[in-house]
Amino acid sequence: MALPVIPGVMRVTLDWQLSTGPNGHNVLHFAGIGSEADLFAALGANLTGDMQAAMSSASGLIGIDILPLDGASGTTSHTLDGTSTGLASGDPLIAPAAIISLFTGLAGPRHRGRVFLPFPGEGAVNSGFVLGTVRSDMQDAWEAFRVAMAADDWPLQVASYTHADTNDVTAVAARSVLGTQKRRVDQLH
Repeated sequence: MALPVIPGVMRVTLDWQLSTGPNGHNVLHFAGIGSEADLFAALGANLTGDMQAAMSSASGLIGIDILPLDGASGTTSHTLDGTSTGLASGDPLIAPAAIISLFTGLAGPRHRGRVFLPFPGEGAVNSGFVLGTVRSDMQDAWEAFRVAMAADDWPLQVASYTHADTNDVTAVAARSVLGTQKRRVDQLH
């Protein structure tokens, strides 16, 4: 699928690595008038450990890729040292993910998004559910991230590639039930 042109919006890919096994990626979108370096600085200031509270401590953030959706620019890749790790103890689970839902206040799937946080640790889940304290920590951290990025003039967005538009995220929700993506399960075969 070709990426749409959405002026003023940047696509950010968070690249996660598990000490052994597959990598994971999260795609987020932000609107703003600054440069990729400005957005990277805001991300560095506002990403926190509790945002990845359900993720295994055997996983780490190894890179951030930023692509302006202007139809002309290339991706700027930032390699990280992997010291930003998940907080959960125990072995990592490969197929399921902790889910953060993104809401814009508008109806329909075009106006909702999800973040699938890979590699939940056994110490953060029980029978397919994220433990209440872990979920609460993630909820608070993702909401603080949303507010902080907006304060830094980089509001978090839900992007519709089909309609080539975005809307500001107005609320987030850390889900209690783990989920999967078909493409994540397929990469394990």
